[in-house]
Amino acid sequence: MKPYQLSGLSFLLYLYRNGVSGILGDEMGLGKTLQTLALFQYLKEHDPPSARGAEKRPFLVVCPLSVLSSWAAEAARWTPNLKVVRYHGPAQERERLKKVVEGIKDRFGNELGPVHHNKKRKTTRTKHGAPLISLDSESDPDKQSDGAGPDLVVTTYETFQSEQNWFNRVFVWRYVVLDEGHKIKNDLSQVSMALQRMKGEYRLILSGSVLFLLFSPISRRGDDLINITAHLSRTT
Repeated sequence: MKPYQLSGLSFLLYLYRNGVSGILGDEMGLGKTLQTLALFQYLKEHDPPSARGAEKRPFLVVCPLSVLSSWAAEAARWTPNLKVVRYHGPAQERERLKKVVEGIKDRFGNELGPVHHNKKRKTTRTKHGAPLISLDSESDPDKQSDGAGPDLVVTTYETFQSEQNWFNRVFVWRYVVLDEGHKIKNDLSQVSMALQRMKGEYRLILSGSVLFLLFSPISRRGDDLINITAHLSRTT
């Protein structure tokens, strides 16, 4: 990581240690995704929920469809020990992924839990017999063998809106991260109201422009800022 990215990571850790949600605003292409993933990896290694006697709480990233695959690719490249699920697709695929996220089944349909550990597990293999690994870290059979479910779930704003009841019910998420989070500056939009009901320990907003509020009409700037900071205060 470059020095300014390490400074960003230090800032995120400072917020976490003080129990505060926040905004990471920087120009596009300067590594907000990497800094966020590094935060998740650090917390997984140095402050796992099990060490505090808490239940497993995955991280959740809600992002535009255009960067959904980028999150999975960046996680595979920089934080390969994070188990990632891309929660997206038609209704049948989402139902399958729900069982993966909840730790009921792995991505191959094998049931997880002590009573199933002795069963022969299905894997996807190449024509030479080697396990097939894709960009998703969830695709690595070795990472799914512990049956603990993913560390990180990445989804789109549209998918989240369609499945908001499940997202609200399944976990109290450890982090709820909104990529291009200025989308919620209109507190009356359907996706903004759905996100306001989310249960999460911490919230983090990523913005590709630190000046995004300046592009709002002058009469709206104060309201937009209030709406965004109000979202950060909604933690569980």
